[in-house]
Amino acid sequence: AIEPPPAIEPPSVVDVPVAEPPVLPSPSPEPERGPERGDSDLNQQLVVLREKVERMEEHTDMIRKQMSKFDKIVERLDKITKRLTYIGDTR
Repeated sequence: AIEPPPAIEPPSVVDVPVAEPPVLPSPSPEPERGPERGDSDLNQQLVVLREKVERMEEHTDMIRKQMSKFDKIVERLDKITKRLTYIGDTR
């Protein structure tokens, strides 16, 4: 005869104290900047932004040129499609 496995007792619940969340220090206020440093930072940011805008304008010009080529190709394909349709209709 097969014997059933021995009964397993559930683990006893141990009273674990709940830890208090750590108290985080409040963020310290930013040190005040002098007018010279603030102006310098803003000027540097403006220089970086101008460079980015110039690069974006260059990319935009390149894309416009490519789109112009694409438009011409589409026009050619449209003419070819119309001719082929005409040839197919006349047969």
